[in-house]
Amino acid sequence: MKREQIEDMIKYCERQYNREVWFRNKLIIETLAYTGMRIWELARLNVEDLRGGISVCEVRENGKG
Repeated sequence: MKREQIEDMIKYCERQYNREVWFRNKLIIETLAYTGMRIWELARLNVEDLRGGISVCEVRENGKG
């Protein structure tokens, strides 16, 4: 995905009146775009998976790679 497309999606999210929804959607888009994480990996992410603040995240693979 091109950087412009990612930025367009984030700008679309900014139209949300609810700041919590906007912030959540922005984080989801940025996490998927900039980490290469799969949707199901993000969906299964737990607070315990975050170490050292938000800068480090551990993704454990289960099953087939």
